[in-house]
Amino acid sequence: MERHQVSIKFVSLCILILSFSSVRAVNGGPLNSYLSKRLLACATPESGYRDVLYPSTNPKTALTKRLDGRNTSFDPIIGVQGKIVERRPVGVLQKDYPDVFNMLLLAMEAFQSEDENDDLSYNRIAGIHGMPNPWQYPPEATVTPGEGYCTHNSVLFGTWHRPYLVLFEQVLHKTAVKVAQQFNGTDAVKYKAACNELRLPYWDWNAQAGMPDVTQQSFITVVKPLTGLTRISNPFYNYRYPASQVADYGVSTNRSPSANEDLQDSFDSLKSAVTSLSSIPRFNTFSDALESIHGWIHVTVGGDMAGFAKSPFDPIFWLHHCNVDRLVAIYQASHPGVYMTSRARVWGTLALGLPGVDSPSTPLFPFRHPSGEEWTSEDVKTERSIFKYGYAYPEVPVTEIDGDLRTFSIEQTRLLFDPDTNGTSFKGADSGVSAPTARLEWNCNVQIDSQGLVGSHVVNFYLGGYDKASPENSKKSKDNYVGSAAIFSSSHIMKRRSGSLHNVTVPLTPKLVERHVALRPDKSVPKLADQLYWTLEKVGLTKNQEVPLTDLASLKVAVFSTVADYPEDKTKLPVTANPLTYYGPTEGKEGGLQPGEAPPVGKEGPVVIH
Repeated sequence: MERHQVSIKFVSLCILILSFSSVRAVNGGPLNSYLSKRLLACATPESGYRDVLYPSTNPKTALTKRLDGRNTSFDPIIGVQGKIVERRPVGVLQKDYPDVFNMLLLAMEAFQSEDENDDLSYNRIAGIHGMPNPWQYPPEATVTPGEGYCTHNSVLFGTWHRPYLVLFEQVLHKTAVKVAQQFNGTDAVKYKAACNELRLPYWDWNAQAGMPDVTQQSFITVVKPLTGLTRISNPFYNYRYPASQVADYGVSTNRSPSANEDLQDSFDSLKSAVTSLSSIPRFNTFSDALESIHGWIHVTVGGDMAGFAKSPFDPIFWLHHCNVDRLVAIYQASHPGVYMTSRARVWGTLALGLPGVDSPSTPLFPFRHPSGEEWTSEDVKTERSIFKYGYAYPEVPVTEIDGDLRTFSIEQTRLLFDPDTNGTSFKGADSGVSAPTARLEWNCNVQIDSQGLVGSHVVNFYLGGYDKASPENSKKSKDNYVGSAAIFSSSHIMKRRSGSLHNVTVPLTPKLVERHVALRPDKSVPKLADQLYWTLEKVGLTKNQEVPLTDLASLKVAVFSTVADYPEDKTKLPVTANPLTYYGPTEGKEGGLQPGEAPPVGKEGPVVIH
């Protein structure tokens, strides 16, 4: 009787507090029926716990918390607790860890089959990224209607996606454990043990030309609990939308038919872009560069991956972003003490409006800790933060936690990413510099104002076959292809801050080296002036459409060089000097930087007569 009286008093307290107009939700509006129902639902004597409504120490939250630490109004993001396991390349997982790979496939299959109305279903979690639907916040928490929660063209890019992947991995692992419990006998022992080693694998696109094999097979054979060896629809090939969404999204996710070939053609340029990341001294600049590389992967895979809203529904999204998180962790490990700094917000999200500032303390909506506090970039500002959520990477292993993790990480990344310093491009005067471990690196900088931009676009670069008299007749062959700059965007006009300049770098050095062009300016600049050109494509669902360069009125292409030194001591990071911009390669070309215009990158370089 006494317990029932306590519960009745608590319900009265809830109703009294909810009646106060001063109680606000995330956006400053009154708490609605969504949260009210959650509050009252916990006030049941059957639970056996005493519940208390309390204001969070964060003024942006108001929620119900049990005194035993359980939260009833949201699902906290805690990762996989217990053993810390390395996330591995998906190809390595398939080849060397077949039992773990089997459980990965079974877990993904079951995960994708969950009711789309469940907050922890594949469908709802994928929708967090770009769908304009609140996730575990009341609708009044929406500040930018029509957008999702993801932060792009933002310093929050890498830090926001970390808890997003932790959530996905957390649910994936829990699903795998449930499936493993259905096995019997020795299989039960084997596959339960495999679950302990299961973490989200990554697509190592800076080491593998093209998509992972597992993402290209429509069917795959697995060992299932009741049927043994069974051929199933491959859950990494696509995702089949539920019947309720087919009319809007189609039957299943799709990709560009030429995705694999396009990825292979750009592999050298991609590797060069990844190599340059480690020499960037500031986190914000690193984050921007990594986001540009990541965007190119999105639009090259194409189809649903080419836009914000639907990309996470394609299973390859999670392998792709796991590699992005890996590169963030590697940078954090090799640059201790280098953290994100505040910057004006460019794009509004469902929970973050304009104008605004993205800072280390900006909430990473909609992700919350068990305490009810939102995640912030402060929670993930170091590489060691990943260990707390149950995972590591080969280049950031937990085994080095008590050793010199920085040195280990630098050595591993130098081994993986360095160019061949014994090659001819590093020898003699042709390298453009005198140091034996240094050379000039040549790049294009693509700058656009994304204000009013609709849909993803690609700027493709070519060296050779340029027709100065009639640029439209230039030979766009595979042999002449250099690389691409991708502007990853939404299919509708997003709310953006005016003057939202977006910069993407495309490496030119690999193609110059392939063509045996000396890297010193008096050789490279004339070659680029005579043979470099670019085209513009608007990304389509199955095929891109070439459009006039004038369609992107703000397009500005500049060519710059910088001295890059790769020290013989592999425990030291590569170093790059300040860039110099040259007008010759872009003068007189549509969308190119013209003499007299301010260089968007670095300083104006010396005039080279050609």
